[in-house]
Amino acid sequence: MNKLLTTLAVVVTLFAPCLQAQVSLSSGPYTEEDIRTLLGNTRTITIPDFSLVELDGDWNLKNLGPITITIKGSGCIVFSGYGDNAERMRLAQGSSIIIEEGALNPFALLGTGISDQKRIKVGDDWYKEKHFQGIINGYGVSSVLPIQLAYFRANLKESAVQLNWSTEIEINNAYFDIEHSTNGKDFKSIAYIEGAGTSTKALFYDFQHKTPVRGINYYRLKQTDFDESFSYSDIVSVEYNEGYQPTVKVFPNPVIDRFTITHNSEEALSQVQLISVLGQQLVGRWTQEQTSYNLPSSLAPGQYILRMRAGAKEWLERIIVQ
Repeated sequence: MNKLLTTLAVVVTLFAPCLQAQVSLSSGPYTEEDIRTLLGNTRTITIPDFSLVELDGDWNLKNLGPITITIKGSGCIVFSGYGDNAERMRLAQGSSIIIEEGALNPFALLGTGISDQKRIKVGDDWYKEKHFQGIINGYGVSSVLPIQLAYFRANLKESAVQLNWSTEIEINNAYFDIEHSTNGKDFKSIAYIEGAGTSTKALFYDFQHKTPVRGINYYRLKQTDFDESFSYSDIVSVEYNEGYQPTVKVFPNPVIDRFTITHNSEEALSQVQLISVLGQQLVGRWTQEQTSYNLPSSLAPGQYILRMRAGAKEWLERIIVQ
């Protein structure tokens, strides 16, 4: 989380609440209605140094859209209560909590309940009281992943797909699964990469998928926390066609009275002809979309040529008839 993001805003006091780029809260309890009134059309709440801000009931601010809460210096947000009486804060997807001093302010988020008490919800992701220390050490909460993902890229590298990604911040990050799909909907894991736990510096990861399929390959990251909660990155894709050559196979060969053709062309066989070694056409066309073909009963043993066509591709295959 970039600690410079919130330094350019003009501080607004409680006595002039809704006219500037951010709202600054002094010490004391605030209800949801108080916060909505103070915010107005602004997008940032600032908890200044030495301010202790308490939730008075739940703050459900999701319908305000994405907002940023910045805790400066030794500022603090206090969540109190237990069970059904526990105070919670709900923010829209895309919102963030920035703790500028990180581990230097261990009380930036202060809960008075039990470790598994759900306290903060950003979008669909809950953060429990036991996560607070990791969040503080990691300088903030991300609404997209429990990591700050700088980028996730897929590029062709010779006959493989090179995957690279970087994180700016990781909070309780146990591991990544790299998932692959051929249709963009059904994914399966192809690799496991360990995470860094909690880190506040940029980290870089890479993996090479050596067996991509022809056509478009889709990839995404599944990031899993130590408590087994997980989130997905955006999907990236790359088209692989390098070195591809349609092939055909005729078997059995030698042939007695019947043979089979298999091929990996995307188009169906449109023509199969039997030709003598002197170029005489013996069978002009078998029925289309066959895989097995019967030789004429009158055909003498010897060598022949099969001419096969699929789209613009043509193959000539020599067969021996016994």
